[in-house]
Amino acid sequence: MTTGRQDPGGRRGPRDDVPFAERLHLLLDERDITRVVLQYAHGVDRNDIGMVEDCYHPGAYDDHGFASGTVEQFTARMRRSPSGRGVRQHLIGNVLIEVRGGAAVSEAYFLCYMEDLDGAGAVAPIGLFAGRYVDRLDKRDGSWRIQHRVCVIDWSRELGEAPAAPGADTFGRGSRDGRDPAAIAFRGLAARP
Repeated sequence: MTTGRQDPGGRRGPRDDVPFAERLHLLLDERDITRVVLQYAHGVDRNDIGMVEDCYHPGAYDDHGFASGTVEQFTARMRRSPSGRGVRQHLIGNVLIEVRGGAAVSEAYFLCYMEDLDGAGAVAPIGLFAGRYVDRLDKRDGSWRIQHRVCVIDWSRELGEAPAAPGADTFGRGSRDGRDPAAIAFRGLAARP
């Protein structure tokens, strides 16, 4: 018996007639796909271009509006950009995934804060973007990666410069390189036997 409401992909919610092993396999696929979306955001935020590249199949297409083309073109642009000296922070929200064999579609909502430094080191206009990553992913050699991405902007704002909150300077600070506390923690874990 099928229960639940119909989702945008035409599939119904939880199904009692699907074998447990198949449901578990689907759950693991959805987890792996969600991890690709999160890894992309982490890679962009920390300016880890290798991590961003690892989210895509070679030759994959990425439509980021002003920067559309292959993933190789997209990451080459990231390498040339001085934005490694600024702040990026992605927050990933709702993620809707539909899997059909070795193909999947994912829609992931995001909120992105972008603060760049101009050539003189001053803060350039601050941008706040809300949108969705609409991805088509393929599973090859046991790994899910993006084959085609469209970055949809639902709304955006340019924010004026604001002073830091009182006491913010007493906390650990993020950085877009290997000195970031998360990068240090992950390297430490990887070094463990």
